[in-house]
Amino acid sequence: MDGLLSSGICCDVSKDKITGFGLIDEVRLHPAVSTMLTSYEAPIEGKLFESDASNNIIRYEFDEKNRLSIVRDIQGNILSKTKIAIQELDN
Repeated sequence: MDGLLSSGICCDVSKDKITGFGLIDEVRLHPAVSTMLTSYEAPIEGKLFESDASNNIIRYEFDEKNRLSIVRDIQGNILSKTKIAIQELDN
């Protein structure tokens, strides 16, 4: 697995170690010709964050009934918004 690409920075990986510099927050190892999707899910809400192979981060927000309501990019821009209208039936 030599010559992996990490956020645009190439690093050397051997059997036992990763060499480079700086602080490590997350390590995602995959061959340079493949892609990886990472997501974080909370037990009650469901998927809260997603990061694609280009390191684009998407944030998911839910309403008080844990229904998906807003999808935002990392800058907070709304990518999609769901509005739920409930019509009550007359008896």
